[in-house]
Amino acid sequence: MALFIFGYVRSAYIQSNAISPSIYYASCAILVIYAVTVVFGRLYTGMHSFTDCAVGVFLGVLIWGAYVVMKETFGNWLATAHWIGDTFHPCWYAYSLLFSPADDDSHLSTSCTLPSTSC
Repeated sequence: MALFIFGYVRSAYIQSNAISPSIYYASCAILVIYAVTVVFGRLYTGMHSFTDCAVGVFLGVLIWGAYVVMKETFGNWLATAHWIGDTFHPCWYAYSLLFSPADDDSHLSTSCTLPSTSC
């Protein structure tokens, strides 16, 4: 989350000079403090191990890097309505596989389990 916010702060600082250098560096410091406290908070409370946090940070940086590289392409793809059909069909297929009825015949048992019913 901090990296995505950093991307917007950096673009505001570099491209449009919308913020001053002092605001830029203060924002960067706040974002670093936020990221570090989240990671160390997870370690301190025992919610995650060091490996969990290190892999999480690595994956976060990897996803953010892919977003930065593909930002324009991804934005153009979202601007069109073609992604709805491309996304809907695999999701519906996965949903139908997950919640399809079982093919076993265990519910067709002929033995009576309730004493009050006649078989």
